[in-house]
Amino acid sequence: MAEMIWNALAAEACNIVVDVDVNELGGVEYVSVDDDHGMPHASCDDYFGRLGGSWKSIVKVSPELRRGLHGRSGQGRLQAFAPGEQIR
Repeated sequence: MAEMIWNALAAEACNIVVDVDVNELGGVEYVSVDDDHGMPHASCDDYFGRLGGSWKSIVKVSPELRRGLHGRSGQGRLQAFAPGEQIR
């Protein structure tokens, strides 16, 4: 989940909400990381279509807010698939 938060910050989100639903046995049933920036649907193929080649390897800070960026190898975005079967 940390990677999703870092990606939201790199995309210049200002509000990030992490929601975790836990069942009666203490197991995690659902996790949501939502931000106020989002990703255009048309960009999904570019961002998820290939491994590596992150734009962060060239640019060191976010475009408008000048935030320092986390990650450079273009692999972290795929970590969203690790905890579950769906990403939306």
